[in-house]
Amino acid sequence: MTENVKLKEIERKAFISYHQDGILDICIGSVILNLVIFIWLLPEFWFFVVGGLIAWMSVYTGIKKKITVPRMGYVEFSAARKRRIQNVLLVGVIVLVFANLLGILAMIYPPLGIFIFESQYTILLIGIFGAIIFSFIGYISDMKRFYSYGSVFLASSVVTFFFPFVVILPLIVISLTILSYGLVLLYRFLLKYPKQLVGEVAGA
Repeated sequence: MTENVKLKEIERKAFISYHQDGILDICIGSVILNLVIFIWLLPEFWFFVVGGLIAWMSVYTGIKKKITVPRMGYVEFSAARKRRIQNVLLVGVIVLVFANLLGILAMIYPPLGIFIFESQYTILLIGIFGAIIFSFIGYISDMKRFYSYGSVFLASSVVTFFFPFVVILPLIVISLTILSYGLVLLYRFLLKYPKQLVGEVAGA
């Protein structure tokens, strides 16, 4: 039993290390930023972000193979850990599909759109919902930084509620926060794991 617990802890630490490259953060931040751009510039086409999510999944896999695998090797996680990864992706898909359905219904039935998007409490509800989603991702993935992302999103939603200068401010803030921190993580990862070291270790 103790040995099994130790193995799970080792796998957990390996999983966290494997995702300290910031690539997941960069992709999530980019998806949210795409949503912001569509809402701001092309509001009638913002539901196409679902297609963007699928595209970014492919980008994530490709970048991971180019950057992480050559430095850390290919890591095969247990079935339970893989299910956690799938759950993270599933949460993202469900949230975007749900948002798209609301957007489509709002266009088909304008009074619903007015009720959803012009209520003064909508921004608070979005902030709470977003914080719960980020916290859930942090819980099932063991990546604690997602708790911080949830706090930032909720805080920016509260600020927007009291000072409604830009309604989509929370999305702008959280997308730039996640994207920026992802880039910082990637920079640190590249410094910590230079690609040439893999060849040196192999030749040692």
